[in-house]
Amino acid sequence: MTLFQRLLVAGGLVAVTGCASLHSSTAQTKMPELFCHDADWALAGLRDARVSFTSAKAVCAADRLKLAAQILVSSDGKTDLTRARSLVDSVLNGTEVQHDASLAGLAMLLDRQLNERRRADERADKLTGQLRDQQARIDDLNAKIAALTELEKSMSIRKRSNGQ
Repeated sequence: MTLFQRLLVAGGLVAVTGCASLHSSTAQTKMPELFCHDADWALAGLRDARVSFTSAKAVCAADRLKLAAQILVSSDGKTDLTRARSLVDSVLNGTEVQHDASLAGLAMLLDRQLNERRRADERADKLTGQLRDQQARIDDLNAKIAALTELEKSMSIRKRSNGQ
């Protein structure tokens, strides 16, 4: 290899090394850290109807728990409860609860509340079905009583007409 070829290879290596170091320094630039609230903030304002929290801002664990708590407090729909369940599960399965015990406690509390609400909804659905079945049975028995009453009337009319 000639001196010119060696210099050319060395220059190429320096250029590649320089590009690699530039690439790694830009990749190592840190994004600004997000400010996340704590569990006390997540519980604040739940009873006040004027305070509302939108899902567009639910980035941190406390944000998601606040949104789940608001859904749990104010919603009757099963789709909303499914959304609250997914928010709580994302916090329980995430890493934020490992760093903050109060968030972990709040997430577990909301988890239990959602489970109880699900069981209550299932019981209500079951009782509604039983009520519907009982009402159908009552209607059927009332129809049979009405038919028997008509039969009794027709028999008493025949007896009067035959007895005269």
